Amino acid sequence: VRVEGEEETISLGVRAGEIVGLYGLVGSGRSEFAHAISGSTRIAGGRLSVDGSEVRLGRPGQAIAAGITLLPESRKDQGLMLGRTVLENTALSALGRFTNRFGIVRRKQLRESVGTVLEPMSLRGGNRLGEEVGNFSGGNQQKVLLAKCLLTKPKLLILDEPTRGVDIGAKRAIYDVIVEVAAQ
Repeated sequence: VRVEGEEETISLGVRAGEIVGLYGLVGSGRSEFAHAISGSTRIAGGRLSVDGSEVRLGRPGQAIAAGITLLPESRKDQGLMLGRTVLENTALSALGRFTNRFGIVRRKQLRESVGTVLEPMSLRGGNRLGEEVGNFSGGNQQKVLLAKCLLTKPKLLILDEPTRGVDIGAKRAIYDVIVEVAAQ
């Protein structure tokens, strides 16, 4: 894959269950690459495939449908709506799975699924589905963002700085969930 504005092509293969780390200085293209393969910025060249099938991306919804989900570097600017509830934030990326053919949300199924994906996150103070995410600590906000990504049931989960701005306890909980997801 070649990211728009870059000359180099990045070739990377990831197998099921693998955790692959990319690192680099600010401005090295790490985040831009993550955004390109998640459909939020344009791929300038190359090809992207998931499970052997080539994927064409023009927007994040296409990436999610193909099984690719991004946890962005900035939860406040790119990942969460701080004035919305835990339930709303977590459900947003996967809402289509919980609507019937008339577009009506199946609330009970949605609440159960969100509760299930949030359970291993161990939010301080319970699941707090009706509370605004902006009232949470950075660690709890990051856990909600990770739950939002996991609710899409991704084949490829891209985590750009998954523990940025969180305390050591939240880091441990987030890493434990990442390892558990990779094992599945």
